[in-house]
Amino acid sequence: MNKNRTYEALLSSLHDELEALCGVSAILEQVNSALRDKRWEDYDRFMSAISAIGAKIERIENERGVLMRCKDNENGELRFYTFIADFEYAERCALGDVYRDMKKQVARIRSANNAVHDYLTAQMSLVTGIMEAAFPERRGKIYGRCGKPRNSDMRSMILNRAF
Repeated sequence: MNKNRTYEALLSSLHDELEALCGVSAILEQVNSALRDKRWEDYDRFMSAISAIGAKIERIENERGVLMRCKDNENGELRFYTFIADFEYAERCALGDVYRDMKKQVARIRSANNAVHDYLTAQMSLVTGIMEAAFPERRGKIYGRCGKPRNSDMRSMILNRAF
C-alpha cells in the first residue's frame, strides 16, 4: 500500500475510533446521571450499547494493526509514533493530534468509569453497614422468607419493609 493511502486509511481509522470513544464517554455520562437519579431501568441498555461500541473499537484496532504490521518492533508491539515517523511533517502532526485526542478521551472514560465504580462500591458498603447495624445478630447473613440463607453480596437486594 502506498504511503498516501496508508495515511488516509490510518487517519480514517483514528477518527472512527475517536468517534467510538466519544460515544462510550457519552454513555458513561448517561450512566452517571441515571445512577444519581436512581433510574435503574436503562442500565441494561447502557451496557449493551457499551459492548457494541467495544466490539466496534476492537474491529477498528485490528484494522489499524494490519496497517501498522510492517513496523512491529521485536516484541510484536505496535508503536504508533515509530510508525508515523516516515510520514511528512503535516501528516505526522494530523495523525498525532487525533491520537492524542484519543488518549485524552480514554483518560476521560477511565475517570468516568472509576466514578461509577466508586459510587457503586460506596452504595454497597452503605447497604452492608445498614444491614449489619439493623440486624447485628445475623452477622452479615441474609435469610429468605423460609429461613434459608441467601446470597449476601448486596448486588441486587430489594427491601420490602421500612425500618
